[in-house]
Amino acid sequence: MSDVDSDTENFIPLTTHDVPDNHLDISNMVTEKYCADVIEQLLKKSTDSKEYKIINNTSQLIKSDVWSTFGFPSKLQNGKHHVISGFVSCSHCYKTLSYDGSTKYMKKHKCLDLNVSSIIEKNTCQLTIDKYIGKKVIIQKYDKEKLQEKIVLWSCLSIRPFTIVEDPGFTEVVREAITLGQKYNGDINVENLIPTAKTIGNNVREIAEDYRRALKPILISQADAGCLCIIPDLWSDKHRKIAYIGITCSFVNKYYQLVIIDLCCGEYDEIDKTGMSVFLAIRKQLSMFGLEHHFDNKKLLFMSDRGSNIIKALEGQDVLFCFGHRINNVLQRSFYQIIPKQDKEKIISTTTTPSKRRSNFQDISDEEFNSDNDEVIKKPSPSKHPEAIVVLSKLPNKPKELLDMITASKSLNGLNKEIQDNHGIALQQSTITRWLSMSSLLKSVEASLEYVRSILSTKKAAEKQKLNLNKININGLKDMVILLDTFQDVIKLIQTGDRPTLHMVYVGLNKLKLHLEGKDVDSNGDPIIIDDRNEVTS
Repeated sequence: MSDVDSDTENFIPLTTHDVPDNHLDISNMVTEKYCADVIEQLLKKSTDSKEYKIINNTSQLIKSDVWSTFGFPSKLQNGKHHVISGFVSCSHCYKTLSYDGSTKYMKKHKCLDLNVSSIIEKNTCQLTIDKYIGKKVIIQKYDKEKLQEKIVLWSCLSIRPFTIVEDPGFTEVVREAITLGQKYNGDINVENLIPTAKTIGNNVREIAEDYRRALKPILISQADAGCLCIIPDLWSDKHRKIAYIGITCSFVNKYYQLVIIDLCCGEYDEIDKTGMSVFLAIRKQLSMFGLEHHFDNKKLLFMSDRGSNIIKALEGQDVLFCFGHRINNVLQRSFYQIIPKQDKEKIISTTTTPSKRRSNFQDISDEEFNSDNDEVIKKPSPSKHPEAIVVLSKLPNKPKELLDMITASKSLNGLNKEIQDNHGIALQQSTITRWLSMSSLLKSVEASLEYVRSILSTKKAAEKQKLNLNKININGLKDMVILLDTFQDVIKLIQTGDRPTLHMVYVGLNKLKLHLEGKDVDSNGDPIIIDDRNEVTS
């Protein structure tokens, strides 16, 4: 009884006043029998044809704000849309509810929050003329400093990164808090307003499902038009021994804007990591967005690296391979000594005692599962390509000196505090998993070499580092920095994240080719700028 009493203000009998004027004739009401789920699906499928659509409630008797989000579902008959009586539908997600005149269940719908800010702005515009002339709110300096102090204390006391204020999510939370403050005049109990961590955790799955439901028609329409690009990725955490799968999609919307959406990121839970299992894992994730039929019928475009299991999983699909991954793999093969899988198996077989039997569990090493790894390629024959020497002991002296210099540069650790105290540039770390981190390392060594030399000269216990320092040839170091600089420029050129760069691949490839051939400088040694696409085609 209390539920009914609490909603009497918004209890409006469903009469002819509840529908737009062009539907006042009761004979125009749809007489077919429907259920809420069927209407919801019909509305979603009719976004283009408009056979079914939502009509706003234009009644003068409405008192609730829910009607800014909800309307009446209708069907096109004889050239006009006629209301399907007994139901209301959300204009955002098409959620359809039974309607008997009460707005009780409509108030609980999540999409109502989307219209709060627009309602506040509309109501404010009716109260003050300032909104019409575009007057902006000026925040006093004292108030800004007070907020700044609160954020500083939060960061320090709770050990939060300072960059948290740059997170878009943080900005949205503050904006929503301001909106609520405008809506509710008076003292708001903040403790009651902010949900608990358990509540947030419990709602993650539900909200994720709501977003998937909202994304489905958008992604399906893009896939139908052949404009949806799927980017799968696989990687593993060596410390936690957990494998992960992530899928991102991208498309250009009707406003010619590049849209990038992370569809999933979670644990990889297939029985093994073969191409077929990766295929099933990708299909399972795409099915959550209604894209499994497009996947099965090869109607999607894929962007991927050249991991062998990814290639096998996407066999027959329309695939573009990532140019950035290929550059990274070229540098890995050039400067990192990676033992091939076949050689690893030989080492294991020769070191395993006969009494210990190896497990038959089907697993693949982290290196093979990580999709950053390139596809398996055959080693070039040294007889046909004398320069293709992959054994360190057989390298000529000059390449050996180059590798010794890189190894020596990596060993100069533990000096950053003293370097920075002397106003030098801290030495960077180089790791195989970070793209072009070697370029950053060698740049920092070149910039701080004299600081390092000065610091080591005062340390008696740093004999090993002193010996390594003597292996660094300054001219060779500068040449390596210049060589890797161009690779870094190309990576930045093709990986922006906020605009398409497929057309820049040729520019980057041509830039690298000219650089490696020594044709990117003129007779005076000055660099020739070839970033412009017109220059590379001339």
